[in-house]
Amino acid sequence: MHAYDKIYLESAMDNLGTMMDCAVNHHSIPLERFYLRFLASRIDREIEKGNPRFLAGMSGEELVWRVLDMGVLPQNEEPYFVHFGPEYWVGWVLGLLQWETGLRFRDIQNGGLDILTISSMYPTLHEADPAKFLDVAMERMARARESRPTRLRVLRKAAGLTQAQLARLSGTSLRAVQSYEQRYLDIGKAEVRSVSNLARVLGCQVEELLQN
Repeated sequence: MHAYDKIYLESAMDNLGTMMDCAVNHHSIPLERFYLRFLASRIDREIEKGNPRFLAGMSGEELVWRVLDMGVLPQNEEPYFVHFGPEYWVGWVLGLLQWETGLRFRDIQNGGLDILTISSMYPTLHEADPAKFLDVAMERMARARESRPTRLRVLRKAAGLTQAQLARLSGTSLRAVQSYEQRYLDIGKAEVRSVSNLARVLGCQVEELLQN
């Protein structure tokens, strides 16, 4: 389910591209520093929710002013001419990725595809079909997700238990515990009683085990 209609997508992508381009090339702000300010500005949430004002109601240059908390762009401000270089491309494909996946910008940033990683993809992918970028981006995020320890493993380690001990105390098979930790089995689809027993032994809420 997309947060907003595809009719707004091209405008949103262009705005994000222009915003990045303007911040770096006009205001001389390093890409990563500006993007972190964007994530802290709450403007990211307005775009994620599909607020038309931020998707198409203002320009990318105006978005920069909002992110930098400089108020409203003066009407007598000289128009900014977009470079359509690496920074523009980064914002442009980021807008596409966010719309396509429905993920929050901050979840993309923290999920194995930070803004500098996207920027590093420019030389090989900027002339390719955008679908190619989506494929590579999704693969990278999937690999990052798989490399992170599950909540079950983190909580088990914190409790000082081996997999065998956790299995015995919770009445769960050792193979099941191993499979949940290695993501061969989805703990979110396990029987409620099994997950409850694991949570009881680990002294946590069931919901904590599902945060993988």
